[in-house]
Amino acid sequence: MSTSPSPCFPPRKPSPGRIWYILVQKDISLMLFSREGATGLVTLSLMNATILAIGTTSAMLIREHILRIAPALLVASFIFSILTFVEHGCAVDYRERAIDALRVMGIPPASLFLAKVCAISLFIAGGAMVSASTLSLLLDLSLFKVWDQLLVCASLLSIGFSSLLVLLSTITISARLQGIILPLLAIPLSFPLTLSGIELTLESLVGGGIWQSPWLPLLIIADVVYLVGGINLFEFAVKS
Repeated sequence: MSTSPSPCFPPRKPSPGRIWYILVQKDISLMLFSREGATGLVTLSLMNATILAIGTTSAMLIREHILRIAPALLVASFIFSILTFVEHGCAVDYRERAIDALRVMGIPPASLFLAKVCAISLFIAGGAMVSASTLSLLLDLSLFKVWDQLLVCASLLSIGFSSLLVLLSTITISARLQGIILPLLAIPLSFPLTLSGIELTLESLVGGGIWQSPWLPLLIIADVVYLVGGINLFEFAVKS
């Protein structure tokens, strides 16, 4: 009794949403369990916030002055902490040659970029909250009443900075002095994000809140510009 062979169907290609979800999981796992990943980010956030708080306290400023400079301290601690983290998060794929395998598989560069931005944004938003909590404890600042506004600021800044830094880290990944070139490029290019973050944090602490501030639309526009620019330029950055 002969049996006809069962038809063979080619495996279904995962949907773009499924591919993006798997890529995000991959990036989160790499940064969560690597030595220079999440642990390094938390350590840097604590160290930077502590050093800035000690310097501010030793200056013996009055409380009103501390409230005025606290936004700049928060954003400065945020920037100092994430530069090394983003550089490491982008370098892992290249060091392990994973980026080449993903390109051979036909993964769209836009999906690679968006997945990395999403994963890195989650981590650096958490690092920003660690810095803010540390500074609030050491400088005796009450941030509980404005935690929702600070969370919005941290989320928007995380998206903008991660979009910009992922692109710049990819461009400079093969440079011998990446640790120097990356900050030299990132600091001036991130000026709209830095200024908006400082002004919005100031509005949340001593102003009328961020919801009516003109700096909030500016920060959102900057996020969109960096995100769209990264999506369009990431493919050229990877090929180079």
